[in-house]
Amino acid sequence: MNMTFDGRIILATSDGYVVSLSRDLKDAQSIRLPGADKEVPAQPKGVGWIRNSFAIDEHGGIYIASQHELHKVVWTGARLSVDQKDGAWQAAYRNSGGRGSGSTPTLVGFGNDPDKLVVITDGDTLMNVTAFWRDDIPAGWTALPGAPSPRIAGMQPASFGDPKLKAAQSEQSVATSGYGMLVVNNEPRNVPKHILDDRRAKSMFIGYLSYLKPYQPYGAQKFEWDPASRTLKSAWVNRDVSDINGVPFISTGSNMAYLSGARDNQWTLEGIDWTTGKSAFHYILGGARFNSFYSQPAIDSRGRVMVSGLYGALRISPNPRGSATATRKP
Repeated sequence: MNMTFDGRIILATSDGYVVSLSRDLKDAQSIRLPGADKEVPAQPKGVGWIRNSFAIDEHGGIYIASQHELHKVVWTGARLSVDQKDGAWQAAYRNSGGRGSGSTPTLVGFGNDPDKLVVITDGDTLMNVTAFWRDDIPAGWTALPGAPSPRIAGMQPASFGDPKLKAAQSEQSVATSGYGMLVVNNEPRNVPKHILDDRRAKSMFIGYLSYLKPYQPYGAQKFEWDPASRTLKSAWVNRDVSDINGVPFISTGSNMAYLSGARDNQWTLEGIDWTTGKSAFHYILGGARFNSFYSQPAIDSRGRVMVSGLYGALRISPNPRGSATATRKP
């Protein structure tokens, strides 16, 4: 569920319907995404054709990832549209894993920024950070090698600095600030062989067990869009930090990215420098009850960190006497 800039409540269902509600709930409109009528019945049992949230821009563009494509639906101010004449589109993304994107689309580029993009991690076994042109494809633009759609502006594998890495997936949105885009690795390092091909069973390790050393994933990687050359490149890699299953939070005030990580079988709050990718601090939270479980830390104007976990919310207050490079105490 999300809201347009003119106040309409937008909902998307797992089988491809998009609904627009007035805030007093007296007016409801709906539309179905192209392809849903044929693709939804063919979906594996228990797998939603749409399984993530969606993004909305200031012009009524609604960006929704289905199993094989990214869709732009347009709220015109009076109705929902999937018509190209209204600026709507659909574009395929790579999906060798067959399960689609695990990420909610994220908008990149605002205001006077020269390029406006929307970014996801795709469905390849080794996921790619994939950025799409939000509006018209620039004149003279040539489709990228290996890209299934000319609407794809940039596509880079998230290998986290390991050229031998064969599999990496993330169930999080790409965290962005400016033209910087941060992705984390949620692929458990070790999983019992008998469930390797069972994604639903494997999700137990991502959601509940990956803070434990035998399964803990490592890796955070920042990509950056260059509007001058119109290319997407890797900016830095941190191979030592973990973000187990949480959504990273970027603070422009402290120039820091905050992650929900783990060390020595304990959940942690991790801080890494947004410019360099170097670890700046970590604070040990504790055992399983501090599992971030796909949520995101949030920072208020006083520097307090709010962390959501399986068993409730936690607020961490900054200690001005604490070391910026060591474990902090509240």
